[in-house]
Amino acid sequence: MRVQLSTEQGGLIETEGFWINLNAQSGMPARITESFEQMLGSTAENKKLRWKPMITETPGENDHNVPFPLRSVDIDLLGHVNNAVYLQAVEDVLTHRPELTAIPTRTAIEYLAPTAPDSDLQLAVRHEDKSFTAWFAIDGKTHAQARVAPLD
Repeated sequence: MRVQLSTEQGGLIETEGFWINLNAQSGMPARITESFEQMLGSTAENKKLRWKPMITETPGENDHNVPFPLRSVDIDLLGHVNNAVYLQAVEDVLTHRPELTAIPTRTAIEYLAPTAPDSDLQLAVRHEDKSFTAWFAIDGKTHAQARVAPLD
């Protein structure tokens, strides 16, 4: 689903995401009902997306690598790390990149695998001249990745 929010003053937020309906009793994915799709679809520009990663690079030995400890508040009702946790790390990196907060940027966060609450999550960050890329890994396997770069 693609959603675009704009203001009369020129502000613009564009998002892409996939809908997943979770069964309230089992917590497992369930079929999206027609009424649910109509309600959410009223805000969406394009309801049919095919995902392919925007970030194709992998972390390297020269990237800044630190532990990224998880807190109890980072865990959702299904026992997984809430996806918003990755945005917290992106915001933390942005505090060291004021030139990226002064201009319009595109932030992409890609979720590749669920992260369990007891995971030893590592954050690797690669700084480039006009952007940065971050990888969230467990035992060398990337579970999520993010990039912040100026709009084209």
